[in-house]
Amino acid sequence: MSGSAFVLMPFEEPFLGYYDKIYKVALERIGFDVKKVDDIFSPSPIIEDIQTSILKADLILCEMSGRNPNVFYELGIAHSVGKPAILLSKREDDNPFDVRHIRTIIYNTEEAGWEDKLRESIRLSAKAVLESKEVWPKPLMTEDNNLHKKTHNVTQDRLEDIMEQILLLLSNSGDSNPTSSQIANELGMNKTKTEYYLNRLIEKDYVYDLLFMGSPAEYCLNDDGKAYLVENDLI
Repeated sequence: MSGSAFVLMPFEEPFLGYYDKIYKVALERIGFDVKKVDDIFSPSPIIEDIQTSILKADLILCEMSGRNPNVFYELGIAHSVGKPAILLSKREDDNPFDVRHIRTIIYNTEEAGWEDKLRESIRLSAKAVLESKEVWPKPLMTEDNNLHKKTHNVTQDRLEDIMEQILLLLSNSGDSNPTSSQIANELGMNKTKTEYYLNRLIEKDYVYDLLFMGSPAEYCLNDDGKAYLVENDLI
């Protein structure tokens, strides 16, 4: 599998049909696990599902046709955390000024064979992302730190300090399993950034989440996480 892809799009026709017949098919051909937000069944608020899905995704596909404000908001989140995004639009005029410098796949539904052409353009763009060694867009810089370094330059032998703090917090939580909000409050961090780090720890199999109907996810330290803390003399 090439990774996970998350699709940002208006939730109306014809785009729902495009998702099933074009977007998803094109990305699955190159090995991506493809989802849109209504494929996610969880009790959490939809905006949290969107944020988490963007943070977990290896690739974003964004349908900008119609200048949907929700789509542009979600694209802004993706760009702010440095997620590569394939941009689609029926018209160049639908591209806001801030993203007109970014290469966009423009497609014409009145052109013969447009569906096959769009599928192939998406496939080739996704392939280029997989083969690229460059991180673009660069994650946002903050006044007190380099977010790019905090979120992307995790070394092979050491985790970042903030993730170690999360592991230590979970190690000391006893029988209680904190939520992302509780962890964020304890560490004095933004909840979205906290969830990003939690997802990184889940990907490394140091942490797992517990989901309960109608309640926010709770987080627990697993055996690999405990082993990391011991090996690095943190406990």
